[in-house]
This record gives sequence, C-alpha cells and structure tokens, in this order.
Amino acid sequence: MIMNPSLACGSLLCLKEDIGTLLSVGTQMFHIDIMDGHYVPNLCFSADTVRAVDAFCDASIEVHLMTDQPGGYIEQMHAAGADMLSFHVDATRFPISLLRRIKTLGMQAGIVLNPNTNHADVEPVLDFVDFVNVMGVEPGFPGQRMLTEHTVKHISFLSNVRREKDYNYRIMVDGGVNMDNARVCMAAGADILVAGALAIYGQTEDLKTCAQRFMQLQPKQANEI
Repeated sequence: MIMNPSLACGSLLCLKEDIGTLLSVGTQMFHIDIMDGHYVPNLCFSADTVRAVDAFCDASIEVHLMTDQPGGYIEQMHAAGADMLSFHVDATRFPISLLRRIKTLGMQAGIVLNPNTNHADVEPVLDFVDFVNVMGVEPGFPGQRMLTEHTVKHISFLSNVRREKDYNYRIMVDGGVNMDNARVCMAAGADILVAGALAIYGQTEDLKTCAQRFMQLQPKQANEI
C-alpha cells in the first residue's frame, strides 16, 4: 500500500514543515487537489502549489483535478511538475482524448469516480488509464466520513476488471479514509490510499507518529470484515 498524503488537509502555514515530516518517514507521493469553484463549490490549490512542492522535494506529485474543464489544465500541470494527473470521468465528453494528452506529456493518466458513478460509463476507459481514483465521499470538502459501501463496490469492480483483462492500473481511494476503513479498502484491492483529515492530520498524536502508523497498516482478513 502507498500512503498518499493530501496536502489540502494540513495547515497552509505549516505546509513546508509537514512535507518535511512526511518525507522523513518515507513518503514517496503527495496528493494535490485543484478545484475551480464550478465542478465543486470550493477552491483549493493551483499550479503554483504544484510548482513549489516539485521544487522542494523529489516525491511523486499526484494532481487531482476537480474542475469542469479538465482539458484546460493538462499542459500547465505538466509544466508545474505533476507526475500523475486525474480528472472526473463525468467532467468531459472525451475522456480517452484527455488521457492520451496526459500520457503524451509523460505523466501518468487517471480518472476519478464519484460515489454514484455508473460502472458502464467507466469500463470502456479502463484500457487507457494508469490509475483510477475512487472517491470515498462526495468531492469538494475534506473531513467527510467515507461512504464505505459505495467505495468498496467501486474498488471490487475495478479489481475484478483488472484481473480479468490483465490491466495494470492502480486503484486509489480518496476521501474519508481512516485507520479502520483503510484496511477494508486494501482488502478489496486498493493500492494507494489518500491520507487526510481522518487518517494522519489533526489527530491527538503528532503527524509523524500518525503517518508511521498508517504506513504499517495491513489489509483486513476475511474473518475481520
């Protein structure tokens, strides 16, 4: 399992210190949300944040576009230093074209599934993706509790398709991840977990301790679920 800390869940005043702490425990990937105030009624980071984090460390930068025109962000996110770029599959009529553009620039390309996304809308695209981001919550606001039933259903579907068709994409879960449901998601087939407000940030223990504990999680066994 890869821990992917969500920088939006930390304090902006401590962003550099938090990144340093997370790097010290072996973090190799950071999750950066880009919101436009239209696809979701909120704003978050920009290409400037991606550029600053890229200049500060060598970790992979995974950028999640919560925008209603994701095609307009591809080149600027590449220029800023994004290594992985995903967009919501319902935010465009041409997902395969956007995935190809992302790959052409050398980034890993991903799609994002909302809790109510129809699997029939996703399966034709899976041959073109490097990763799939499964939203555990409705997108746009941190700190929500995971819709576990919907999340596990998506993960299981993606895991089954990956096995049956011999695809190589990774499955990521973003939103509402905590120490308990993280193990359930791993057991269902998740490879990357976005660790945010319910997992490592704002807990009673310090960020370093929480991150170390999260990275040691193991999937739930059948008799525990």
